[in-house]
Amino acid sequence: MKKNLEDIRDKLENEVETAKALAEAMILIHAGSYIFDQYEVMFENVQHFFGLMVEISENHVRSLDILTDNLTDFHNDLKTN
Repeated sequence: MKKNLEDIRDKLENEVETAKALAEAMILIHAGSYIFDQYEVMFENVQHFFGLMVEISENHVRSLDILTDNLTDFHNDLKTN
């Protein structure tokens, strides 16, 4: 049981770091969008980056879904024992 909780905690800590990185990237994009015109940065130049952000976000959501299911299973196992 302790190993399961440690694994879940470790995975959640990784997902927290992913969430922090995504939030930081969005803050940088938001701040940078105000100077796109000034430096002639076009949307096409950052399109690949946005695609990567979507992929990371989708993986993050899937990981959180799996962790939620694992916690639910763990909770149900505790109730039946």
